[in-house]
Amino acid sequence: MPKIYLHLKDLFTKGQFGPVKPGMTMEEVEALIGEPHWSGENREKDFMHYAYNDFEIFFHNFLDDHTDDYVVNAFQNDHLQHEGAFQFPNPGIIIKPWILKKGLGIEEAKRLISEEGLVFGERKVYDITFLIFENGSQIGFLPLDWEREAREEPLLYSLGYYYPGTHI
Repeated sequence: MPKIYLHLKDLFTKGQFGPVKPGMTMEEVEALIGEPHWSGENREKDFMHYAYNDFEIFFHNFLDDHTDDYVVNAFQNDHLQHEGAFQFPNPGIIIKPWILKKGLGIEEAKRLISEEGLVFGERKVYDITFLIFENGSQIGFLPLDWEREAREEPLLYSLGYYYPGTHI
């Protein structure tokens, strides 16, 4: 398998996870980036879930008919405070994290994103502050570490893209 680069900036500018785009079938995703190391389903809510370490891809059945017509509708990683959070389990798949890195503070992130000319807003939900991009993708920052110790500045916690009008 040739090397495939998953540029995380694409999530915030194009709404896609490297070559994986909303609307792709599970078979198309597996052909591009390989089998997930874990998968699950929730037929009641009409979605399937693939996990590649901490990177998750969600598939929705837009027909709501309980068939197997699932297509990509969301990407997320809500474990970016972990060591190895930017590692992909399948050989030949390389994550290009853009500005994202463990320990990234929200103020540095805002500065770096602004320097690239990207437009974003800010929204706080409970303890998490989200930077939200024009396409609806978001980066979350949490003022706690995994041991629940408070931090002065919120640090990188999550990233996500949810196709407009859908949920996970």
